[in-house]
Amino acid sequence: MLTNCDKHLRINPNDAVAYGRRGLTRLLIGDAGEPAWKDLDNLVRLQPGFRPALELLVEEAKRQSLHPRPQGP
Repeated sequence: MLTNCDKHLRINPNDAVAYGRRGLTRLLIGDAGEPAWKDLDNLVRLQPGFRPALELLVEEAKRQSLHPRPQGP
């Protein structure tokens, strides 16, 4: 998924959804470093109205990364 987002952003550096997907994916896989937050900041910069929903998604992503689902057999 990250590679796909990178591709979208090379084509359109103003693709707010790609920034959001990449930032949230990074949070979900436990990579909550500066690149994840920079992506999410870019999302809000491009689409300020997304902030309330993004805050909920970030909280859920943090919760999910702290409590990963068990892997199947």
